[in-house]
Amino acid sequence: MRKSWTLAVVFFVALATMSCSDDDDASFPGSYEFQDKKTNLALGVIWLDDEASTADNGDKIYTHDVTLASEGLGADGLSGKGSILSFSLMTKGATVTPGTYVFKSGLADMGVDYAYLQADYIAGEFDSGTQYTFYDSEVKVEGGNGTYTITFSGTVYDNEKGSDSERFDISGTYSGKLDDSPTN
Repeated sequence: MRKSWTLAVVFFVALATMSCSDDDDASFPGSYEFQDKKTNLALGVIWLDDEASTADNGDKIYTHDVTLASEGLGADGLSGKGSILSFSLMTKGATVTPGTYVFKSGLADMGVDYAYLQADYIAGEFDSGTQYTFYDSEVKVEGGNGTYTITFSGTVYDNEKGSDSERFDISGTYSGKLDDSPTN
């Protein structure tokens, strides 16, 4: 399923047109800092879940996925190199509710079920780059109706090395339109 999300992001990058210079950070809707490097975020996509699952306590939970793509991925969606950040936000409603989502394992209202960074991703090659999973982290969401401010911070670890390996700080903000796409 993660493969289809990544491919969908590549599709949306193909539809995006960006006309800005590499030096003009103000023209990007966001950025993040990771391993002493700042990376501009050029595009955001949201998949609103239209079918609830049932948590252990009986609550109906919706899992909405937000994916942010960095600059560097080609406007054709088939070329370039960049990064993809993805957050699975869990709510009790069919829309993303403003608030702070904290990483937890298992299903919980206002939690982050799964979040990862795929750094040095090569467009069209799902397994390329290094995938990092968020560990202790939170995602703050403000806004709604397609325009959001998303602030995130926490630590990540390299998937191949496991959760007991070295952790790295990550933080960033994206403020702008999130293209809407269904998860199903």
